[in-house]
Amino acid sequence: TPPVMLIPLLILSVGALSAGCLGYPEGTGAIYEYLGSVIKQPIHAEHPPTIYWIVTILPGLLGIGLALLFYVPGKSPEPLVSKVFGFLADLFVHKLYLDELYEAFVVQPIKMLAQFCSQIGDMFILDGFLHSWREVFVFWGKAMRRLHSGQIQASLASFLAGVFILLSYILIRGGTWN
Repeated sequence: TPPVMLIPLLILSVGALSAGCLGYPEGTGAIYEYLGSVIKQPIHAEHPPTIYWIVTILPGLLGIGLALLFYVPGKSPEPLVSKVFGFLADLFVHKLYLDELYEAFVVQPIKMLAQFCSQIGDMFILDGFLHSWREVFVFWGKAMRRLHSGQIQASLASFLAGVFILLSYILIRGGTWN
C-alpha cells in the first residue's frame, strides 16, 4: 500500500481506537465523567442473537479469503477468476457492459438529436433569418437608391420630410413617443 493511503489510515485508526477506549470499561472512563450530567445511567442495549453475527461476519470473511486467494502478490488474478467464474468474471471485468449500453442507448441518440437539431437550426433558422434580413436590406437599398441621386437639395428635402413625419406623429400622439 502506498504511503499516501497508509498514513491517513493509520492516523484514523489511532483516533478510532482512542475514541473507543474513552468509555472502557463500560460505565467508567473519561467519556462517562464528561457526560455524567447528561447520561444518568449507562445505556444497555439488547444484544442480537448469535446467528445475526454469523450472517453478517461470514460474507466479510469469505470476501477477505477470496481476495487473498485471487490477489496473491505477483500473480494476476484474471486466469484463476476466469476459470472459476467463467461468464460472470467476463461480465464483471467489463463492468456489466454498462458503458457500452450507456453509449448505445443514451449517448448516441442524444448525439443524433443534436446533429439533427444543428442541421435544421442552421438551415432553416439561422440561414433563413440571415437571408431574410439580407433581402430586407437589398429592398431598402433599391428603394433608397432612387431617393439619393447625389444632389444635396434632394437629400435635404427627404431629410426634412422625415423630420416633418416624425414631428407630426409626436404631436398626434399627444407629445410623447409611448
